[in-house]
Amino acid sequence: RVAVNPNTPCRRCRWCYRGEPHLCRSMTACGVTYNGGFAQYCKVAAQLALPLPEGSDLPSDHWAMMEPISCCLHGIDVAQITAGDTVVILGGGSIGLLLMQIARHAGAGRLILSEPNDRKRGLAKSLGADEVVDPLELGDGLAEALREMTAGGADVVIEAAGLPVTAGQALKTARRGGTVLFFGVCPPNFELPLSPYEVYHSELTIRGTYTNPFTDSRALQLLASGRVQVGPIITHRFPLEQVAEGLDAVRRGD
Repeated sequence: RVAVNPNTPCRRCRWCYRGEPHLCRSMTACGVTYNGGFAQYCKVAAQLALPLPEGSDLPSDHWAMMEPISCCLHGIDVAQITAGDTVVILGGGSIGLLLMQIARHAGAGRLILSEPNDRKRGLAKSLGADEVVDPLELGDGLAEALREMTAGGADVVIEAAGLPVTAGQALKTARRGGTVLFFGVCPPNFELPLSPYEVYHSELTIRGTYTNPFTDSRALQLLASGRVQVGPIITHRFPLEQVAEGLDAVRRGD
């Protein structure tokens, strides 16, 4: 049994030579730039197949989460969370819930998650969130409320929803000297108003994170050890002939 990293860099460009293969401009990906997935069998290059740790009895669908966990690990590395930090995560979907768990293991002292779905907020609490908030209740006052909860702003704010509204909220939620990490995938044509003066005056650090460079083996260990729980995040199982129904359930937020 193996888990699969779908990404293959060219290994010949400037970024690959610099040890940044995830930024390769010629990256190919199984299921993205060539066919793979949503099938009974899938052929991948041997270098993309990671043998699972011996003795593990986790079901196969848990190991399928290795790739998103490895991406989240890279995000937490980039965010540079230090022991005791207050971390706010905007978005409690599967990615937000994975980021939250890894942030805790990275040393976060207080975790606050914002998510409009009641079921997902409950799941966040069961997986380790210290506090959860409903952004629909707070509306335009969400960032201000989070700043009050964190005595002036969070040390690290992670945007994990990929929505224009949460992207704007992220910049208003970090403390002076804090870090904002854009992890969610916003629409390519969306642009966010930004005050360079505020970035300067508050000494904000704004980071982006992309895919999963050199984090696969750590993701496997987090799964094997049970430090990251994915079972509660898997809500549905669909046979291949119902793939379209499964994707519709994702789009509905179910």
